[in-house]
Amino acid sequence: VAGDEETYIFDKFYRGRNAQGLPGSGLGLYMARSIVEVHGGIVSLVKPAGGGAEFRIWLPVAGAGKALAQLEPSSDNPSNPPGTAPAGTTGTSKTKNVAHP
Repeated sequence: VAGDEETYIFDKFYRGRNAQGLPGSGLGLYMARSIVEVHGGIVSLVKPAGGGAEFRIWLPVAGAGKALAQLEPSSDNPSNPPGTAPAGTTGTSKTKNVAHP
């Protein structure tokens, strides 16, 4: 994701410059973020050092205070270890990293 496109990738019908000529309507990230936000969560973009894009989803866990179940460990961002909400948010969360080529 190009730096100048980061602010637009979650917009309805937005398709990046590299997506021209490929199938799609530009609704996927918009719908994903909308669904996550309706459930009180947050979606964020992380740009790994090796390139590409990683989308992280934080959702509130019912019964906060119970032990968190880590679905898949990730240590690429020590300031937000798996199972913790991003800075500025409250509550606890579960995280799952999904790689997409």
